Amino acid sequence: MTVAFFPVQPLVPSPHLNGKREKVRNSAYLPWACRKLGGYNKRFLAREQNLNHCGGFMKLRLAVSLIALVTIFGLSASAQEQPKVDAFVGYSYLRANPATSGIGGFNLNGGSASAAYNFRDWFSGVADFGGYQVGKINGVNVDNHVITYMFGPRFTYRRSRRITPFGQVLFGAARSGSGVFATTNSRTAFASAFGAGVDWNVRDRFSIRPLQFDYVLTHFPEGASGNNLTQNNLRVSTGIVFHFK
Repeated sequence: MTVAFFPVQPLVPSPHLNGKREKVRNSAYLPWACRKLGGYNKRFLAREQNLNHCGGFMKLRLAVSLIALVTIFGLSASAQEQPKVDAFVGYSYLRANPATSGIGGFNLNGGSASAAYNFRDWFSGVADFGGYQVGKINGVNVDNHVITYMFGPRFTYRRSRRITPFGQVLFGAARSGSGVFATTNSRTAFASAFGAGVDWNVRDRFSIRPLQFDYVLTHFPEGASGNNLTQNNLRVSTGIVFHFK
């Protein structure tokens, strides 16, 4: 009895089959890995974008804050240098000089007030009001008054922090009581003034005006003739100035 032997080959995995299995395994793993890595990349990029956005926003806020501070300080400095309204109140001495020969000059005492609206640092519009009382004229009891109300431009030099000089030209009217310029009735006449003064700035809100001189021209009729004559008067004032911004 003859027994036939057949060679038995060992069970060795085929390289070709292993390559296919590895490819399939890798192909199944790669999309999952890519999805994972892609998710991390997306989160990382989103975080980067958020950081960049926050950083840009913070820089923008800082820039806006600096601009606002500069604007506020600039406005404050401008307001300190140039108030919007200057209001003056004080004492005034008026030296009246009639044009009629034989009538000497006489003194009047009273007060004046003015308000200046500052259109520019150097240019203002002024409204000026004054009232002055007289008791005797050349030894004669009169006990009457003179009132002035004038308007015009003012020119101011504001380069110094402490001292502020100015000059002004005013036009308006004056009213005198009876007997002031040897008249029997009260009269109203044209008046003008050319003056200068200086303010000493004590605080931002107020100043002291030690001196203000005004050459005041009035045109009252004098004597019985009733002819309008020109009176050359001098007004000296001192007082306090209030600044409104």
